[in-house]
Amino acid sequence: YVAALTDFHVTGFPRDLVLIVSGATADFTIGEQAQEGGIRTVRLTDAVGADKLVASAYTAGLTVFSLGGNDAITTGSGADIINLAGSGSVVVDSGAGDDSIRVSGT
Repeated sequence: YVAALTDFHVTGFPRDLVLIVSGATADFTIGEQAQEGGIRTVRLTDAVGADKLVASAYTAGLTVFSLGGNDAITTGSGADIINLAGSGSVVVDSGAGDDSIRVSGT
């Protein structure tokens, strides 16, 4: 199963929302509307899939957790934190900004 998601509008929720992607190989883009809606963290929980996250339009800092698999992660100009764990080959383009990439696992 492959899930595809393009930027979406989020209203009526508190800031600092967490978007959890689980159980499918996902290919999705989050942008201005998701940022305005308060999404600040994305968790890619499929440890064996090849998830693709594009958040290049983000200007706020974004925290991303990749729990393994062959993921591709692109973030924007904010001060991003990208956490990589588990096994797999992950490609990261963290864009501009004062970014941190943390690696644990194999």
